[in-house]
Amino acid sequence: MMTSIPHQAVISALGAFSIHILSTIAAHQQAMQEECSEDEYHFVFGNLIAIYQSLPVYEMLYQVSQRHPKLTELDQMAVNGYLNSLQQFKEYIEPYLQMQQAQQKH
Repeated sequence: MMTSIPHQAVISALGAFSIHILSTIAAHQQAMQEECSEDEYHFVFGNLIAIYQSLPVYEMLYQVSQRHPKLTELDQMAVNGYLNSLQQFKEYIEPYLQMQQAQQKH
């Protein structure tokens, strides 16, 4: 039996994920510019990978959010923020994914 997810929980999750995406990108950019330990860099990069691996879950939550009959203006702002940060993330991580695929071929 499947339980329904409260609409506000879905919207909150999308909004929180947006903030997590943007702050992780910023942390990675900072780690690339500053001298940091290898462990610190791997921690930040690991967060990028964790976001990438959790994208299917958030895609499902986005689909659930679109089934709600009436999104408030605030709800729509959270959904739009999610979509914008998702696009930024995909653009940001694409070169790293291509590099990884190239390394796996060799």
